[in-house]
Amino acid sequence: MKGLIFSLLLLLLCSCNSIFYNVAGLKKSKNFKIEKLPQYCEKYNIDYNYCYTLNTLEYKLKLENLKEKNPELFNLLSQPLQIKVFNPEGKSIGFLANCQVGGFPNLKWNRFNSFQSFPPDFTKFNSIDTVFALNNELKLLNKVNKNDIHGNPSNRISLIVYWSYLMGRQSKRLIKLLNEYQDEHSNQNIRIFYVNIDSLYL
Repeated sequence: MKGLIFSLLLLLLCSCNSIFYNVAGLKKSKNFKIEKLPQYCEKYNIDYNYCYTLNTLEYKLKLENLKEKNPELFNLLSQPLQIKVFNPEGKSIGFLANCQVGGFPNLKWNRFNSFQSFPPDFTKFNSIDTVFALNNELKLLNKVNKNDIHGNPSNRISLIVYWSYLMGRQSKRLIKLLNEYQDEHSNQNIRIFYVNIDSLYL
C-alpha cells in the first residue's frame, strides 16, 4: 500500500505538477516578488518587526562547504521550511526541516506533540545533532525593519524559522502553529525570527 501511495505521489510530481502544487498548497517561486514582502508578512500573520530575509550569498557559501563534507546536513539546510531552536546561551537545542516531518497534503509539524512542551521537543523525529550557534545564525539574516534590533538573547529561548512563498499553505500553517505556541507560552521569554528564504531558489 505504501508503495502504491509513493508511486502515485511520484506520478503527480513528474506528470501532473500543477495538480500536485494545488493539492499541497504550493506556489511557484518565479511569482515571488521581494518588494511585496510586507504584504506576504501581513497575509501570513508575521509581525513585520520580526521579519527577516536571508543573506543569500553567505548562506550559499555555507551550503557549498557542506555539500561534500556532510551531504545529509546540506540537504536539510536546503529545505524551504526549517525551525532552529536555541537556549538562552545561544546553543542549538533543536532543529527540524520540512522533509523530516512527513504528512500529505499538509505537513505534520506537531506529529509527536513536539509543541506541547517548552522548549519544543524534536527528539522523536529523525533529527540529527547540530552545532548551530545563534550568533552565527543571526549574521546570515538581513533585517527588513531597520529599526529592529536582535537584542540580548540571554534569559530567553530563540527560534529561527525559515519560511517561503514557495511553500504557500505549508508556510502559513507552520507560522500559525508557532504564533499559537508563542501565545500559549506568553509567560516565557521567547523570540521568533521569521526568515524568508525564497531568494535561495530564484
